[in-house]
Amino acid sequence: MGSITFTKDAKTAYFTRNGRRYKKNYLLEIWEAKFIHEKWKATKKMFFNRKNYNYFHPSITPDGKRLYYVSDESNGFGGTDIYYTEKNEDGSWKPTINAGREINTTANELFPTFYESELYFSSNGHPGLGGLDIFKLIKDYRGDLIAKNIGYPINSSKDDLSFIMKDNSGFFSSNRKGSDDIYAFDFKPIYLSLKGQIQFENRNSATKKIYLIQTNELGWSTIIDSAYLDTLGSFDLKARPNNNYKIIVFNGNGNKLEIPVIANDYVYQNGSYLKQLNGIVFPLTDAEIVAKKETLITDSILTKQIINNDKLFAKTLDSLMKLTDDYVELHHPFNKVAIIQKDLPNYKKLLERIKLMRGREIVIVSATDCKGTEAYNEGLSERRAKNLFNSIFKLAKNKVIIKHVGERELLKACNDVKKSIEEQLVNRYSYVFIMKKK
Repeated sequence: MGSITFTKDAKTAYFTRNGRRYKKNYLLEIWEAKFIHEKWKATKKMFFNRKNYNYFHPSITPDGKRLYYVSDESNGFGGTDIYYTEKNEDGSWKPTINAGREINTTANELFPTFYESELYFSSNGHPGLGGLDIFKLIKDYRGDLIAKNIGYPINSSKDDLSFIMKDNSGFFSSNRKGSDDIYAFDFKPIYLSLKGQIQFENRNSATKKIYLIQTNELGWSTIIDSAYLDTLGSFDLKARPNNNYKIIVFNGNGNKLEIPVIANDYVYQNGSYLKQLNGIVFPLTDAEIVAKKETLITDSILTKQIINNDKLFAKTLDSLMKLTDDYVELHHPFNKVAIIQKDLPNYKKLLERIKLMRGREIVIVSATDCKGTEAYNEGLSERRAKNLFNSIFKLAKNKVIIKHVGERELLKACNDVKKSIEEQLVNRYSYVFIMKKK
């Protein structure tokens, strides 16, 4: 018997066992077992087992619809690869699929596991700290899957494998001290308070909202916390220690002002961690801000021509329209990523055009109306842009870029429409721009 995995109801298991003898060794096979009448019964060998190859390390997804496993089949990328099969509605299994180059390398990929529906695995083919490292499958800013090394102290210069976690604790195996041992860990996030006082253009800005933003190594920017300044311009933001952040605020004209903050040099006070940020001032005038406009996207033809000027009204659209008159305007139902029925014909025509395009640059800008919180709307506009990206990117060899602006770049102000859901359809937009060739 080898590694084993159970379905969520604990009534079905998939496990590794010895198979037929081959070249003085026993090949490994994956079997299914059922819990029937208070007993476990090995009901069948999984269909994908083939002679002369090994099959091991099964792992069923939390929803029970996909089974991952490892094999040294000759059709892989090299070494051992991770494969999966998906379950049909009638309970049968679909043909197996290699998990792809995002996971598999010419070396060895092993021990697929899940935590909060996310795939973890071990590999000595991806860049790491040495030996087998544990990786997590994530999406980058384009929506592409990549393997992220989960880092020290879980990974070491030796072999680290078989990661499992529940709530704030978990286990993994490692030979970092010579033999294969099981290690336990606790992960309880610690937060601190970033407290301070802000002056906005040399005067206090009571009731103005500020945001604490963090950008990861993949370019994703996330709103970590937000707060309204009180009458003294004071704030209290929640952050993780020793991380880099930006405090962002929008002035009366919608210009984005920001200041970098490092959550270090904190103190322990009255049972909590605190860092005091004193004397933060945003002294820039509108004229100075305009002179320092940032580009929207790096490594792109837009780098030289589009400003990243997050205004109250749609300056991104204005800039793009100056670069091209080839675009399609689409709209979304309230709180959904789908395209409204009226715009579907234009959307289908756009997709047909893109199928024939090669080497172009396509820019998607998605927004929301004013209903809901600003943080929620940022996420909703991102999902709208990603939904279009997923449809457009796979059609042909074109570069596709997304920008999500939440409710920050409205075509019609909230007070003009009294927050009517019907009237705010104009703000629930996604523009798809076809950029001219260089």
